Amino acid sequence: MSEQVPGGADAGAVHGQDKSLTQGELALVHVRDRIMTGVYKSGTRLSEQAIADELQLSRTPVREALRRLSETGLIELKPNQRATVMGWSVDLLRDTFDTRILLESEGAKHAASLISDAELFGLAELMAAMEEAFARGGPDSGDTVAGLNQRFHAAIMQASGRDQVIRLTANLRFQPRMVIGDAGLAEEFRRRANHHHQEIHRALSAHDPEWAEAAMRSHLLAARHAAICSHELEGP
Repeated sequence: MSEQVPGGADAGAVHGQDKSLTQGELALVHVRDRIMTGVYKSGTRLSEQAIADELQLSRTPVREALRRLSETGLIELKPNQRATVMGWSVDLLRDTFDTRILLESEGAKHAASLISDAELFGLAELMAAMEEAFARGGPDSGDTVAGLNQRFHAAIMQASGRDQVIRLTANLRFQPRMVIGDAGLAEEFRRRANHHHQEIHRALSAHDPEWAEAAMRSHLLAARHAAICSHELEGP
């Protein structure tokens, strides 16, 4: 049976979002993040009014956010019915990563020619923070690393100076956090991701566009494989 939820708790976190977001964007981020983290599972029916009440918005921006999310395939909208979470399928994961590979590889290529020492230092700090979170462990470490990883990729795209690439890749990075139950597989993925980040950083530091492009492509191909494997292991 599908689960029906009013919108979820933790409204305080929502109201802590970037003040520059429009009401529609705030609603979109709110719903998308809960799908991404598994709070809204596949089959969950969403109430426009409950989400609007939680965010202290009218139903109009919530309705627009749900319409935009339906275009991504994450939810299904039917006339006179509540939106239903579709979740992530293997095909949707593959398509999303394939698009990221094209855009972010190009972004890394351009970033290699333009990136500053300060931006390189910022990337190094993010890598160190990811390693620290992995070493610390705990129930929140996965979410912490996921957030740092998104910032790492966003910083590289920002350094590219390519406005369209920056805009198009922003939403594509929001994917369900991988939960790898097997400790050995989780450690292998951690080591591989850390190695790839270091390789990307070295290529950017060398200001070598072709190397940076290839390093980013290799990293995202490996991430695509891990995401699909994780999704299949979790089951429907």
